[in-house]
Amino acid sequence: MKKFLTTVFAAAAFATPLAGAMYENEFPFIIREPAADSVVNVSFLNHKPAGKHGVLRAVGGNFVFEDGTPVRWFGLNVVDNRVFNMYAPETAKTVARKMAALGINIVRIHHMTAGWQNAAPFFKDRAESTLEFNDRALELLDRFTAALKEEGIYVTCELPDSSLEPALSEIPNGTREGFDLKLLMLFDPEVQAYVKKYVRAFFMRPNRYTGRSLFEDPQFVMLGVVNEVAYNYHPKGLAGLNPYYTGKLRPKFREYLKRNRLPERELDLSLNDDASAKFWNETMAEGYRMWRDYVRSLGYRGVISGSNVGENFYHTQPSLAGDFMDAHLYWGYAPWSEGNVRILSGGRWSPLLKKPVNESREKEKYTKDLFARFSLASVAGKPLISSEHRTAKGGATASLGANPMQYNEYRAAGLPFFSAVHAFQEWDGFYLFASQGTEQLNQYERMGHILDVRHDTTYLATFPLSAWLLRGGAVAPARQRVLLKVSEKDILSTKKSPSFFSDLLFNTPERHRLELAYPGTAYRPEDYAQVFDYASSCDRKLDDIGPVIESDTGEFRRNWEEGYWVLDTPSAQGAEGFFDRTRRFELNDMTLEMESPFGVCFLASFGEAEIAGAKRMMFLAAGECGNTLAPGTDPAPNGWWLKGGSPVVLKPVAGTLRLKSGRCDVWILGEHGERKTKAAEKTDCFRFDTGRDRTVWYELAR
Repeated sequence: MKKFLTTVFAAAAFATPLAGAMYENEFPFIIREPAADSVVNVSFLNHKPAGKHGVLRAVGGNFVFEDGTPVRWFGLNVVDNRVFNMYAPETAKTVARKMAALGINIVRIHHMTAGWQNAAPFFKDRAESTLEFNDRALELLDRFTAALKEEGIYVTCELPDSSLEPALSEIPNGTREGFDLKLLMLFDPEVQAYVKKYVRAFFMRPNRYTGRSLFEDPQFVMLGVVNEVAYNYHPKGLAGLNPYYTGKLRPKFREYLKRNRLPERELDLSLNDDASAKFWNETMAEGYRMWRDYVRSLGYRGVISGSNVGENFYHTQPSLAGDFMDAHLYWGYAPWSEGNVRILSGGRWSPLLKKPVNESREKEKYTKDLFARFSLASVAGKPLISSEHRTAKGGATASLGANPMQYNEYRAAGLPFFSAVHAFQEWDGFYLFASQGTEQLNQYERMGHILDVRHDTTYLATFPLSAWLLRGGAVAPARQRVLLKVSEKDILSTKKSPSFFSDLLFNTPERHRLELAYPGTAYRPEDYAQVFDYASSCDRKLDDIGPVIESDTGEFRRNWEEGYWVLDTPSAQGAEGFFDRTRRFELNDMTLEMESPFGVCFLASFGEAEIAGAKRMMFLAAGECGNTLAPGTDPAPNGWWLKGGSPVVLKPVAGTLRLKSGRCDVWILGEHGERKTKAAEKTDCFRFDTGRDRTVWYELAR
C-alpha cells in the first residue's frame, strides 16, 4: 500500500484566512498562449489535422477512429458571441493554438443562432427567415473551425442549435404560443420538415477554407440530436404544447395502445399514467432514430447521441437509442439551501468537501452531485461524455457589464480530481461549459466568461494537468467493476422525481468502475465483481462511511471531511484542496509539505517518461483567485456570484517540494509558460512561494 498522508497537524498549527481575506504578495497573472517548447504545452496530445484518423466509431463502450486509434475528449464549449467575435484574421489561429496547448481536443459550438448573439448575427433577418444566413457570420465560423482543424481540435454541436427559434412564418400554425421546437421535432412532421431544411442548409454547406461541409468532414466528429430535452426539463412539458400539436400525438397514442394490446384510454399529457409515459419515451427514442437515419442519408458517418439531460432514469432511457450517452453536469451549487453541505470556517467550500453519500433520502430532494447524476448515463457497452461540465460553484450570467462576476475563489480545486476519476472509470470525455463572450468586454485576451484568461487564471492553470490525466494514460483504470440493474418499474417511478436514492451512485465511482444496465442492455455478469438491483441498493445505508475514500488501484484518495484529494501515479503526483489539519503528503517520488491553507499542487511529467526518470517536469501551484473590487464595493457574494472585475488577483501558495530521485534545476515560468528566472540549481528540495515568484507554474529540469 502506498503511503499517502502523514503528519497531521491541528487546525491551529497555522492561520487559516477567511474567504476574501487579504494576503501579502497578491499578484495578477494572465495565462497567454503557452510557448511551443514550454513544459506546460500539451498540444502533442492532439493529432493534426483533426480527422486524419478517419470517422469516429463507438466500439465496445469506447470511441475509436476508423484506423483503430482510440480517443478521449477534453473539450470546451464556445458559446454565442465568442464564436463570432474573432474578427482579426489571425485571432482564430491564436485561440486554436492556445486551446491545443492547454489540452483541448474538441469544441462544442453552442447558442450561435441566439438573438442575443450580436457579434455577427447568424441570420440575414431572423424575423423573416431562419433559413437564410448572414455570410459574415458564416465566414467567421468557417475560419474558426478551419483553425481548430489545423490544431487537431474536433467540432460538435446539436442538429438544431439550442437557441434556434423559427421566424413566425416558419411555425406551422403561425403562433409561438405552445411552440417548443425541441419537443416537436421528435414527432411533428411539419416541424420536422422545417428542421430538415435548416439541417441541409447549415450542415451541407461547404466551409470556404477547407472545401468540405460539416457532414463530409471527419473533423465534425459527433452529433447530438437535440440539446437538453426531457419532460421535466421543460416547464410545462407536453401539457404546455399548443393543442394543434398535441392533437397529432393522440392518434399515435391510440395506435400504441392497440399495438401493445392495452385498454383504450386518453393520452395523459402530464404522464402520470404509465402507458402514456411509456408511449412518450418510445416516441422520443423513435424521434432520435429517425434523425439518425436522416443525417445518415445526407452522408454523415460519425456517431450520434439523443439528448444530454440525465435528470433521472426516465429522462435517460430514450437516449439509449443513440450511439453514445451524453449527460450535462453542473456540480456544487445545490442543495446548499438544505444545509447538507459541509462548509469550513470562513465560508470556504469546494466539491472535495462533499460526503460521498446521498445528501437526503427524502423522496423529493434533488442533488447536483456529479457522480450520482453522471452515473445514470454510465451504461454498459456505451461511450459516455458530458458535453457541458462545471466543477465549480455558479452559473452563467446574462450580462457581464462593467464588473463581471465570477466563481468562488477556491474554484481551482476539483478539475484534476474529476479528470482522474473520469479516466479511472474509463469514461470518454467532458467539455467544460465556458468561453461565452459579450461585446462589452475586450475579447482578444479571453477564452470566455468562465475560463477568462484574466478572470480565471487558477482554474485555467490546471488545464494541462487535467488533460494529461484524462487523455494521456496517466491514471490506471479501475480494477473492479460494479453493475447496477435498473428495471422498467424503476424507470416509470422516476418520471418526475430523482433517481439518486442509492448510495452506490455516490461513492462507487471513486472506488470501482460503475455501470448501469437498463432493460435490454447487454452485459456479462462474470465481468462484474458485484451486481445490484437498484431498488434493493437503495436500502444499503452507507452514512457511516469513513472520512477517506480510496480508489481500488491505490492511485488516489479523497478526505471529504477535511476537503482535500491526493494523487500518486507514476507521471502525476500531488494534492489539492484545504490543508487546515493535514499538510504533509508522502508520495512515491516526492514529499509535499504545504504551508498555505489551500492549494492545487501537482508535479507531472507530460509524455512517455515517468517522474522518476523525466528530464523535464511541470509543477503546478495554484491557489485562491479573486476579482478586483471597485472602491466601496461590498465584497460579499451576490447570490451565486462573487463581485468584481479584472484584473483577477491570485493569492500566493507556499510549501516545500522534496524529490526522492535526483536533483533538478527549478525555473519560474512566465505567462506564456516560458522560462523566466532560475530559482534553484541542482536541488532535491525547493520551497515554492507563488507570491514571491509571481507564477502558477514551475519547471523542474534534470
